[in-house]
Amino acid sequence: KSLVSHSSHPLSKAIFNSIEASDLPEVTDFQEIPSMGISGIVEGSRINMGSRFFVTGKNEAETSLNSEVWVFIDDQVTGHFQLRNEYRAGLAELIAELGKKYELHLLTGDNEAEKPALLKIFENGKNLHFNQRPTDKLNYIRNLQEQGKKVLMIGDGLNDAGALNESHSGIVIADN
Repeated sequence: KSLVSHSSHPLSKAIFNSIEASDLPEVTDFQEIPSMGISGIVEGSRINMGSRFFVTGKNEAETSLNSEVWVFIDDQVTGHFQLRNEYRAGLAELIAELGKKYELHLLTGDNEAEKPALLKIFENGKNLHFNQRPTDKLNYIRNLQEQGKKVLMIGDGLNDAGALNESHSGIVIADN
């Protein structure tokens, strides 16, 4: 809980809220590596949390379509959290309304676990792109612009900074 308290990533926030603890030990040597995970020392133990590759060093194919946050403490992988997304109230209606006038695309670093739910919200499944790294998002925006399109990007700002900066206009949405 101490380690994830230092990250603004939505998965870190979800993990923070799921763990009951009133006392949060100090975290030293905290690092956040975009698209990979977080690392720090808590009570003398090195803790890494993040993608399977970041924690295990193995570039294995995903076996689960849920969002996973892997945990490494000291010298061993201790397990992982599996999380499911919850969408904000009114999202489907907003997407439907915007889709009447604009071409919509979804770029997400998440895996395809949410694809069935998102296909119900987004009319055009060919514009849904999963497992996108920050450079993938940036290149996608550039590609749209090379096609002469004006791009407004809405993101959470975490792994979207380059793409938000490259777009003609950018909006960052965050809870806090």
